[in-house]
Amino acid sequence: MTKFNLKGGGPCRKKAFENTFLFSVITEAIRFPHATELDVRNAIGDHFKQAPGRAWGGGYKNKI
Repeated sequence: MTKFNLKGGGPCRKKAFENTFLFSVITEAIRFPHATELDVRNAIGDHFKQAPGRAWGGGYKNKI
């Protein structure tokens, strides 16, 4: 999970989740009528931000 972020790139060269088929499936399944596309994007982005702290998430790097 720590190999992805919403937009991709960054210093760790993560893959963009928004370019995957799964992202479009999740967005379409949740978006109508429950939420806007922005709500879905924010929720997925928050999920990836918290991923290192989850079980099997890879952990946070120690900054020295």
